[in-house]
Formats: sequence, structure tokens, C-alpha cells
Amino acid sequence: MSSSGCGLMVKEYGAMLKHDPNYAAKAARISELTGDLSEILSRENLSALADCGQRRARCLSIVLYLAAWAKTAWHS
Repeated sequence: MSSSGCGLMVKEYGAMLKHDPNYAAKAARISELTGDLSEILSRENLSALADCGQRRARCLSIVLYLAAWAKTAWHS
């Protein structure tokens, strides 16, 4: 999700629609697949970003890599 607010709402679809016979399973699956970038980054070792002042180009490449990885992970 590109916005924390939207991501939080989509994550709740499973709970909100659990009694709907037409959408319960679909909503549960969407909730299961939905994640915010902060959730992904919280599981990663970001220690390489600790000293970005001296190594901006390297840090930028790490951030871009993580963003690309996150996009791919959620679309697979």
C-alpha cells in the first residue's frame, strides 16, 4: 500500500466482511496480502543506513533496492 491510512483500512476488510457470504473469503485474502512499507522495512536489517552522511550514494541505492523489492514482493 502506498499510504498508511489506506493500508490500515484494507487490512481490516477481512474483519469487516467476515459475515458476508459473497466477499468474506476474498476480503480475508486481500487483508492477508496487504502490507505497509514500514512493515517490510521493520523485518529488514537496515544497519547499512545508519551512517548515510558519508555514503549517500550507497544508502540511496539500498533504499531504492528495498522499494523495488517491496513492490515486487506484494505483486507476486
